Amino acid sequence: MQKVLSLEMSSDLLSHLSEARRFFKEVILSFSKSERITEDMMTIFDEALSNALRHAYPTGKTGLVKITLYIDEKNEKKYFVLTVFDMGKMPEGIPENLKDYKVDIYQYLMRTNKIGGMGLSIISRLADKAFWRKTERGKYFVAIKRFK
Repeated sequence: MQKVLSLEMSSDLLSHLSEARRFFKEVILSFSKSERITEDMMTIFDEALSNALRHAYPTGKTGLVKITLYIDEKNEKKYFVLTVFDMGKMPEGIPENLKDYKVDIYQYLMRTNKIGGMGLSIISRLADKAFWRKTERGKYFVAIKRFK
């Protein structure tokens, strides 16, 4: 496993978000020239980071968000492995293995009449594997996407 990117952000330092996104995209493009893979990984990055900031640190709270990107090579296949750590609680009602988490987006929008709340379902469709892990200090979200 090769670590290629590790960022620590405080939830109150959103001014670094666009810089982190640019850097993240550059790293992805240096390993994969596929536009589809790049767009998928950027969407996964955006949704995972947004969830950490919105749910782990609701308005008025601040805390650490640690983003790490690895390249994992197995049997001549390459995978991006994105982890996002925050100090929030595990989400209620959402399975640890997100590949089993599917939301009918049309039904969701009709039922709730709001935009938002579909990030994990989107991630589960874009990633090859996505899951949560609880730790003593918080939780890790992990998304894995094959690129070669």
